[in-house]
Amino acid sequence: MQNNNYKSLTQFYDQLVTEFNEETGVMWCYMNPFPRPCFTLQLLNDLSRFLQVIRNKVSSDVRSNGSSRIKYIVFGSYKPGVFSLGGDLSLFTECINNSDKDRLADYMRLSIEVMYSIYSNMDVPITTISLIRGNALGAGFEGALSCDYIVAEKKVQLGFPEVLFNMFPGMGAYSFLARMLDPARVERMILSGRIFTAEELYDQGVIDYIFEDDHGVQEIDLFIKKLEKSKNTRKAILK
Repeated sequence: MQNNNYKSLTQFYDQLVTEFNEETGVMWCYMNPFPRPCFTLQLLNDLSRFLQVIRNKVSSDVRSNGSSRIKYIVFGSYKPGVFSLGGDLSLFTECINNSDKDRLADYMRLSIEVMYSIYSNMDVPITTISLIRGNALGAGFEGALSCDYIVAEKKVQLGFPEVLFNMFPGMGAYSFLARMLDPARVERMILSGRIFTAEELYDQGVIDYIFEDDHGVQEIDLFIKKLEKSKNTRKAILK
């Protein structure tokens, strides 16, 4: 259900597909990168622009009306079977081969800015959710961790394989996980390069809600209803 006042929020992006559901207050944001399902530079630019648009709209709504119809952002993937495979390794290789450290630094800086913007909820009253219906590796997993909640299909795989390439997850993995797990477990998770199922990570408290395959949108609706029921409790705890 679209409202004319919100049509501008679902403007055209090169590598994002967005849709607002006025009934549930959910702004859907589907990543659609190409040629590979990773954080391309264009995808990061689209995400940065999208987040700024949402921030401005919610801020304006709150100033004018005291609240906004946009209550949630749900980040998902347009690519079947994949949430995100992380950083753009082709770009990394190209920058290294060409000794283009400035371009690589710009990419990393933009990545961090996008992650932090999501993690900080853009400094507006909004809740962010990652809907994972496909594998999330490296920075793809970090992107999911930057959200307030992670909802995932039971069998999808998540992890940090960077150690296998003599690299490390540099977009906040340790900081995000250290808020959920003890330091020793975080280090084992990162240094082992092991890939986990969503069910395993749910048991560890990293993932908030898991569901059977092919029920993503319906499960988000159920999860949000649960959040709404405990809204006052959660607000009191966060204060």
